[in-house]
Amino acid sequence: EEGAEEGAAKKAGALEDGEIAQPVKPKTAEEIRIDELRATAQREERMRVARRRMLGNIKFIGELFRKSMLTERIMHTCIMKLLGETKCPDEEDVEALVKLMTTIGGQLDHVRAREHMDAYFRRIEGLSKNMSISSRHRFMCQDIMEMRSKGWRVRRKEDGPKKIEDVHRDAANEAMNAQRAANNDQRGGGMRGGG
Repeated sequence: EEGAEEGAAKKAGALEDGEIAQPVKPKTAEEIRIDELRATAQREERMRVARRRMLGNIKFIGELFRKSMLTERIMHTCIMKLLGETKCPDEEDVEALVKLMTTIGGQLDHVRAREHMDAYFRRIEGLSKNMSISSRHRFMCQDIMEMRSKGWRVRRKEDGPKKIEDVHRDAANEAMNAQRAANNDQRGGGMRGGG
């Protein structure tokens, strides 16, 4: 029992006989600044992860609609919620809206929903001119408006995961190009004439 009490006392920070308590050393201004920077970096990383997860969820919702697992009515509700704030819109909502429209716009933009889509795009046009959001988000709005005007054709294809065959083919091409470059270097680098 006595040993157990001693162990508990040590864990609690109690001093043994003859030990002198060391005063807690206050942090220097530099240590405080470093702690604050570390806390800020951790907070920003958590925000980045949350934003990436949110955008992934939005894309997932759009894909569920494309597979007819969610109704058009649900999509209109999502779009209206993301368009909710008119005066000072949340930039994350703007980005999510653009991501959702990129995913489902072509399928949602048909004769029966034309009125709704026109109303959404009037709001998106307003967002593209709203100086209270960042230029990045204003350009996103302009890009989605351009995409709609061009029949929902994506301006540049989004790279997804590669198939294993594509990875092997790319690696073989890179190796062949590296070998050609090495052979060229051995022959004088292809430079002709002295100069």
